[in-house]
Amino acid sequence: MKIAAMFANGSGGTVDRPDPQPVEDFVLVKIRSVPMCTEYKISQREREQDAVGLGHEAAGEVVEVVQSGRVR
Repeated sequence: MKIAAMFANGSGGTVDRPDPQPVEDFVLVKIRSVPMCTEYKISQREREQDAVGLGHEAAGEVVEVVQSGRVR
């Protein structure tokens, strides 16, 4: 999968990461939309590592469930 990321030099772009695997009571969600908040400003001030992932509010569709039950 690709993630939006900020790099140590201040630029932004996409980075390849392994596809996540759902475990226990988690589900796998295919993300359709991720708005950019002001979190990148914090990343600019406090960047300690390269390729910091961005986006924490998302909308998508559940594509895999590990345990049977209800998804809310």
